[in-house]
Amino acid sequence: MEILAQLALILVGGAAIGFTMVVAAMASLRRMSRVSGRHPAPTRVRWLVLPSRPALLHRRLRNSTLALRTVVPAPRRRTEPTTIQEMADELEALAASTDWAILSASRTRSGRGQLSQLSIDVRRVEDMIGRLCEVAAELSDTAPGTVGWERRADRVEDALRSHEWALRELRDFGASGSSSSASEAGTNATMPGGTR
Repeated sequence: MEILAQLALILVGGAAIGFTMVVAAMASLRRMSRVSGRHPAPTRVRWLVLPSRPALLHRRLRNSTLALRTVVPAPRRRTEPTTIQEMADELEALAASTDWAILSASRTRSGRGQLSQLSIDVRRVEDMIGRLCEVAAELSDTAPGTVGWERRADRVEDALRSHEWALRELRDFGASGSSSSASEAGTNATMPGGTR
């Protein structure tokens, strides 16, 4: 009898763990399916894979906002958002409201006619997001080819040269074997860029 009770306990525990895993997976899929984390709207998880027109429009919006937030992250708490971040927030809100309209149109037969207009709206949101991403990348210090990136690369390169020079000096000091000859060599040598 005890064996049956233990077996039942194991089965109930396994079922509870399995149920918890399914609920967590569904929640994760719902989050993945959202167009915006900041403007939550009801989503259909099956739209992640369905080939229907509403699902395609939804995925285009989701991918656009993911690209937007990769280039222009949301402002941190207690910091003043930049103009670029404010525009990104507004575009994210537009994408979320367009997605809400797609969801509403997909639920009714009469709404199917609205999908062509919504497709134009999605294209417009995608275009604006693309343009904002280009502007943000151009203004970013980390974008290759920008003045800020060049300055940062020059600082890193100067620091590397200084460290290489210091390593050469240490090797010379160790190779000379005497501190007096090393100190003479150190007074005569100059760092790259003409400084000590």
